[in-house]
Amino acid sequence: MEDAKRLYQSLSNATAEGPILKDKDLRSVCETLFDQLNSAFGQFCSALPLRHHDRHAPPLPPPHSRLRPVVEDLSLLLRCSLLLMTLPHPDQRFLLLKCRSLLRVLNSFLSLDLIQGDLSDSCRPFLCALFEVFADELLRHQSLRRYLMIADSVSSDSEKLFVCHFNHGDIASVLEVMSSHFTLSISNEKAFEDFISRLFIHCDKDFRFTELSLVPSMMLLLDPVVLSAPKMFQAHIISMVSEAIGSGLSSEILAPDMNCHLTALQKSVILYTMHASSLQIDGFHVELKCSYNSYLLERGHPTFESYIQQGTRNRLNQVLLQSDNSWDSCRCKMSSKTKADLLAKYIAFMKEREYIFIDSFRDVTTSILDCIIHQAFSQDATGDSLYKITESTSAQDICLLASILKLMSVSLLQAIKYLSNGGDSHCVKTMRSAYMREKYDFLISIIDHFQQFKFSLPIQTFLYDNMMKSQQSNYQVSKSMLLHFIGLLSLSFSNGLDLLAKGCISVLMSLMCLFVFEEGDLVSLGSLRGLSLRPCSSEIPSDKSGKGARDKRSVYQVAVEFCRIRPCNLRKYWGLSSHHKFNSFVKHKKIPFCRKPSLTPTHFAISCLTHGTEKTCNGEVFLNSMFEGSKRLSDYDELADFLECKTGKNYSKWLNNRQIYRKWRYQKKKNLRKSKKEILWKSSKCKLKRQKICTFMKH
Repeated sequence: MEDAKRLYQSLSNATAEGPILKDKDLRSVCETLFDQLNSAFGQFCSALPLRHHDRHAPPLPPPHSRLRPVVEDLSLLLRCSLLLMTLPHPDQRFLLLKCRSLLRVLNSFLSLDLIQGDLSDSCRPFLCALFEVFADELLRHQSLRRYLMIADSVSSDSEKLFVCHFNHGDIASVLEVMSSHFTLSISNEKAFEDFISRLFIHCDKDFRFTELSLVPSMMLLLDPVVLSAPKMFQAHIISMVSEAIGSGLSSEILAPDMNCHLTALQKSVILYTMHASSLQIDGFHVELKCSYNSYLLERGHPTFESYIQQGTRNRLNQVLLQSDNSWDSCRCKMSSKTKADLLAKYIAFMKEREYIFIDSFRDVTTSILDCIIHQAFSQDATGDSLYKITESTSAQDICLLASILKLMSVSLLQAIKYLSNGGDSHCVKTMRSAYMREKYDFLISIIDHFQQFKFSLPIQTFLYDNMMKSQQSNYQVSKSMLLHFIGLLSLSFSNGLDLLAKGCISVLMSLMCLFVFEEGDLVSLGSLRGLSLRPCSSEIPSDKSGKGARDKRSVYQVAVEFCRIRPCNLRKYWGLSSHHKFNSFVKHKKIPFCRKPSLTPTHFAISCLTHGTEKTCNGEVFLNSMFEGSKRLSDYDELADFLECKTGKNYSKWLNNRQIYRKWRYQKKKNLRKSKKEILWKSSKCKLKRQKICTFMKH
């Protein structure tokens, strides 16, 4: 394969004015290379492991040992073959034949179906890599796209792969390939989990970066047709662009030019302001003051669906329906975790990626971020008001926003890396290079948009008063961006949006690097470690026992919420039949009763719920079972006074049975939803067949 590597390097540097091969030699090289390509493709197909449908069959060994070298050779031969088609060919008929050979190879990849479960899931990354090779070379060379489109246009209708759109750079061939790449990437629940895990900055040494290079991926990102694609597909494209940008993040080698990184950052800010409004949170508004969101309609571009085949659209719709179930499953797993588990998880997420920080500032940066995450996770971060994300916000909305945050964090990191290491200084204060100063000013003009956003959350206003008003700084733009994403981080915590929370943490990590570059240290942020979210002592009543002031307001709020929910549930059964039915409800549901504390603000609500003459005790046993011993009694002793439990009852077993019931109920709903979607899918297919038959009969 060394010869193929040298050939690819030579072909990449070849020009029409200075060809590296004569006409006769070019034909000979084509014949030899395509023979090797067909041979490598045959080896690849024979090495693909099939899925065993026999449950008793032994598990398949990992295919990496035999597939990886085959795919590496096939990828290199495929790149050389595609690149040969871009050279001037005197024999156009010969060129057309070779293009059709490449189309047959691509069609073979497209026909390999993981959705139906015939191939093992372990094949997915290798097939994705080959699709990426096709897309990368197609994006690099417009002449290649046109040759393949022409070759495809003379094929029969049953063999055609692309929708002809010669008026827009022949992007249809790329979109067809990337659509198949997308359906492959989320074809089942395991694939969807892998897709979700790729929406963050990687920390695994074995992480497989995309075969898409930086410039071609940016062409795909900036193409306006992609804006009309399904949001999950957009998230997929943006995530791949981020991987292309971040592939050199851990390397000391600088990119040849930071313009791509600044363009990607600018695009991420525009996309964020376009799509963050989909969260529809009262008090947390993101306004778009440019007309970019109407650019697609104003210019009259054809929509994404008009560039792909009908069969491709059907497969896209199928996997998008399946992704809804996979998303529900992911949310269910997250909801079963305790708040302490989630907090530890996010701290670990940040520390796993601390390699992006400068060595001399790594410890202090990690410490400050640890404090920020704890404060954003505090119950006071969003205040007493309820900032709930609307139920109409879909999985596609969340995944798209998470991918945008990934693009924003990676492109910002790469731009800072270039500014820090590519000039004459590691800090703005001592920078003398006019070129680097110009690039820095452009970066600040991009993120200056975040100064327009209001700081409405308690955590934002509190940090603003203590960090920006009290400290004079020349770098207020970056701090405005910091406060904005701290606010979004706290909202993500309170709404249980794991993807957005991790995306915000990634952006905050990038901003830490920006602060170091701007000020040369983190002194201005060091005060965050000493701040508290409860600065007003007047709101904290004194404790008569002398053990210190404690805020009982949150305890009362929890108690009131318990009492509000319980009558709502009982009301459904109270008037349905007799008092016997009410007792039956209580017996089967076994809800712990609120007991009556002495002289509390919720006395009137709790007293009406006292019931029975059985021997009872406070809620200490029940709360111990809930927290599984992870909390001290002093953490919830006041709340325990609001609960009344039966003496001797095994609440640990009761909680376990309740969890089992909830899982059964969730699975039942999931199966019902799945069956409805299958019925809808079959009916749509039948409708499509009837339309085709009617069209045929008319002709």
